[in-house]
Amino acid sequence: MPTHIKRANSARSKVRALVEHPFADQKRRMGLRIRTMGLARAIIKIGMGQYILDLMSPDSSVTRDLN
Repeated sequence: MPTHIKRANSARSKVRALVEHPFADQKRRMGLRIRTMGLARAIIKIGMGQYILDLMSPDSSVTRDLN
């Protein structure tokens, strides 16, 4: 494989590793499925799950204020 392709793959894999962990954690918390009727409810449920995940992250301002 040419070196420029190896470098591009390496850069993509670093970004992918950073992005996929929060989504995997969110899927684990929601039981791998979103059981709602309609797209609007699913969007709200995903958004609320992401909001809770943000609140629970160690660099959250709420977490810093509690310590």
